Amino acid sequence: MFRIFICSKGSGKINLKIKVMTKINVNNTNSKVIDNKLFITTLKAHQITNSSLKEQVDYTSNIQFPVLGKLVEFKGDYSRSIKSI
Repeated sequence: MFRIFICSKGSGKINLKIKVMTKINVNNTNSKVIDNKLFITTLKAHQITNSSLKEQVDYTSNIQFPVLGKLVEFKGDYSRSIKSI
């Protein structure tokens, strides 16, 4: 999936910018969904290398979860698999 942005300067030229929509892959060992908000472990947050995805991590909104430790909110697109044990 991608978005196309049309940028126009006063010169009459039209510039097209294509931004690729990316998402992170998470599972029940590195994330929790609470009140329809995704919280990821700080380890998962530090493993994100894409700069546009890094901007979606909100370190100020965090929770302490048993076993997983500190989780921070991720506000971007994600794909979450649920592994059954």
